[in-house]
Amino acid sequence: MEAIAHTPLVHPLSDAERQQFDGSGYLLLPGTVDPSTIKLMRSTLEKLLAPFAKDGEDFFQTCIRLNAEVSPALYQVYQVSHQTEAMGAMRRACLSQVHRYLGKHEGVLIDVDSHIIFGMPNSTRLTWGWHQESTYDVFDGKGFNFCVPIFEPASVHNGTMSFLKGTHRFGKLPFDKHKEHENGATTLVPKDIGRLQAEHEEVFFEAAPGDAVMFDRNLIHRSNLNRSERPRITAVIRFMEIQELPASFDKPY
Repeated sequence: MEAIAHTPLVHPLSDAERQQFDGSGYLLLPGTVDPSTIKLMRSTLEKLLAPFAKDGEDFFQTCIRLNAEVSPALYQVYQVSHQTEAMGAMRRACLSQVHRYLGKHEGVLIDVDSHIIFGMPNSTRLTWGWHQESTYDVFDGKGFNFCVPIFEPASVHNGTMSFLKGTHRFGKLPFDKHKEHENGATTLVPKDIGRLQAEHEEVFFEAAPGDAVMFDRNLIHRSNLNRSERPRITAVIRFMEIQELPASFDKPY
């Protein structure tokens, strides 16, 4: 049986879309994930956290309480979300956008990491400061990251991610390791971030559930404080085209 070398390319990126991604480092892609997949992901998350709920709590109240208690439950959902059927469907939807960009390619496409992140109301424990995705892994090459809102639109009010426009052009930068909370997120902050922030426009990702933003793995970005009353829950999916295996799989930080 003959192997299929490449996913069929139906609608390549337009020239304007390609220029936006290459020039600014990101591209908004409305309706990337269909409503049935979003519904499946919502149901998956609700089922995973149902055993931790107390009487009378809804899903969001359970998330907020678990975060306040520094329970391992949210981290466990983060870990297992990569393996769920729902995430598999979301990966396929986002992968189709990667193929729209790459077309026929010689490298090997890999899923670097896919998971659910929780942006909790008025809490910085699970937020990341300015960073590049490229500094968290051992791979080198062209990388494509996706963020997709799950329950409600991503907005400035609920702490959506923001980018420093065009900073992907610097490639992978040296960084300082920062950890604000003992049981929280670790941020690898690019050195001289103050100057970079002053010299580059900050752009906020605002979109509805199912919309995706595709951004370069070297683009400097961060999550922001959620000032709403409900958790902001987002799927994060990362692909790379690699040409060779890394010398080591040890974490670079």
